[in-house]
Amino acid sequence: MLGGNPVYDAPADLDFEQALAKVGTAIHLSSYENETSQHCQWLLPQTHPFETWGDCRAQDGTICVTQPLIETLLGRQVHARTPGPAAGRQVDSQTLVRRAVDRVAGRTLNDKEWRQTAARWFPGRQRSEASFRRAEGTGRSRSQARGGRRIGTGVLPQARRFTTARFANNGWLQETPHLVSKLTWDNAALVSPATAKKLGLEIGSMVRLELGGRSLQIPASSCRGRPTVRSA
Repeated sequence: MLGGNPVYDAPADLDFEQALAKVGTAIHLSSYENETSQHCQWLLPQTHPFETWGDCRAQDGTICVTQPLIETLLGRQVHARTPGPAAGRQVDSQTLVRRAVDRVAGRTLNDKEWRQTAARWFPGRQRSEASFRRAEGTGRSRSQARGGRRIGTGVLPQARRFTTARFANNGWLQETPHLVSKLTWDNAALVSPATAKKLGLEIGSMVRLELGGRSLQIPASSCRGRPTVRSA
């Protein structure tokens, strides 16, 4: 596994931890020792992005090249671990990135063009707007409030700070208040003031969310007037 922490943030329905236990030899290339690393036989140190070449594609298809600021101090580069054309040969990350950019360009860039691409950007192939349009909600659930009263359906949005929990271990993001509720270092079931009044909910009241046979106990939160709600 190249980076990531699927034991922690993979969808619960995948039961990734149980599936990983069936693997004979699990190797994790990661910058950190995390939950996934603890379930692997081998943990290999991964280089920091500042130590290696790389590339990425923006939503509009623009190709960007990332270049190292320092020489590799310790660790393995994901790109450089890829076998080259010859058996057993390792290719450095810069060469692999140049080849990828050449494939997008449809020709081999000369040194001047490559330097310009590394310094700026490359248009690449444009993708349609629909191809990267994301759904705001990841699912719907039936909510059961205090006293066993159901309130119909609810939306489970993706956390903009952590996406799918990939950045949940980033303290700076945890400290960033939610734009509306101002929640930090916590999560909550956000309900409208009208629903909160109807069900007799107060900030911090515990509710249970049910979806697909799974349930979650979570404090309720509601914004009344100015968004002054704090973490429960």
